[in-house]
Amino acid sequence: MVGDNCNQKVCLYEMEFPEGADMKPPKGAVSCSLWRLSLFRLLPIEIIGKEGMIMGNIKARRGGFIGVMVIAFCMFLLTPIVWADPIAESVQMTQQYLKAFHEGNAEAMSAIFAKDGVYIGWAGPFPVVGRDAFRAGMAGFFKMYPIRQLILRDESRKVYGDTVIYNCNWTCIYGDGKNPTKTVYGRTSSVNAIVEGQRVLLLMATSLLPTAGP
Repeated sequence: MVGDNCNQKVCLYEMEFPEGADMKPPKGAVSCSLWRLSLFRLLPIEIIGKEGMIMGNIKARRGGFIGVMVIAFCMFLLTPIVWADPIAESVQMTQQYLKAFHEGNAEAMSAIFAKDGVYIGWAGPFPVVGRDAFRAGMAGFFKMYPIRQLILRDESRKVYGDTVIYNCNWTCIYGDGKNPTKTVYGRTSSVNAIVEGQRVLLLMATSLLPTAGP
């Protein structure tokens, strides 16, 4: 395919050399044929170079993917996994309820109550439905009885998914500051769950414990 005449290289290397380029062997070349052979070997070297670049890109991408996976795995191992703890959230809710009760803060108490939650109080015959109604009822109680203390005992919690069933016995001491204080003993059962990303009370039912004695 390559003739003895050096001018034939113009057709063979037309894509490699611009038209009009100096195709004469460089000064000091051993022969035209050897110089032509050296040019001919440039083509496979270029092809191998392109294949090497392609394989290099594939290896680089593969290596980059593996690197990302390794980093992600390390981050998964090193990053502490925080799971929502229904028991801990329920305990915190009870503490907020007690704090608001002793401070006489009806707004804070209603904040942990569901918008359509139901409260069944021991002092009234009918349930209170809704957060607003619950807030109004507690505000009236706080205004009427500025002296109050609520003591919880025998607390228990059972978890079903993200729902917590809470039970406790309690002692409530309250008074208006003019008359002797009253002390009552009761029991509370409630249900709290996650609603719109917040743990709230869905149902709270209270009742007085039976009085011992004749």
